[in-house]
Amino acid sequence: MFSRSISSALATINKYDDYNWAKFSMYPCPVGASTPKGCLENPCPPKEPGCYKPQFTECCIKDKYEDCLVSHLNCFPNTNCTMENRLKLALFLGCFEGGHVEEDHCPQDPKNCTEYAGIDYEPIAQCFQNASLVEAAGAPIDAACKAENPAFWPHVKVNGEQAGGPGCDQDSCVIPILPVLCKAYTGTPKPKSCTMLDQLDLV
Repeated sequence: MFSRSISSALATINKYDDYNWAKFSMYPCPVGASTPKGCLENPCPPKEPGCYKPQFTECCIKDKYEDCLVSHLNCFPNTNCTMENRLKLALFLGCFEGGHVEEDHCPQDPKNCTEYAGIDYEPIAQCFQNASLVEAAGAPIDAACKAENPAFWPHVKVNGEQAGGPGCDQDSCVIPILPVLCKAYTGTPKPKSCTMLDQLDLV
């Protein structure tokens, strides 16, 4: 649900605005072990150490693929990630994570979603097939997640401030996300996408 909202918001900004004012970054907080092979022994999320392993193994393995893809695009704060790559990341997430929010729902097929987003699959597959590269890709992401210590999902920050969270029924405080971004925008004039909110079919 939220992943689709991010994808919709960035696509709208890309369509109507002439500059990249929404700098989206995404940290896929870890599920289970740090490598796909390790997931066979330890697939459980940090907050569910006694999980039913068969149910989480596939989720854990796919989580490592997401580390490789996010690291490859390098759309983090203070990087030169282009709007094109941020939009590709959002398109991937909208496909990969789709409508699920709960940790016990596994993402979709990673190769199909990578190609759907227009991202080169081969370098990400090479990372995913090499345990050392997977661990290297995931290390800064895992460190950021530990520092943030999220207690709910999705864990959304806008301009460094928490958005959504407890008290928001079905993530209603961050879905759709574009009005939240527009409210946080402090420049003048407002971007065209923000002036058209009542005319848009927002997700």
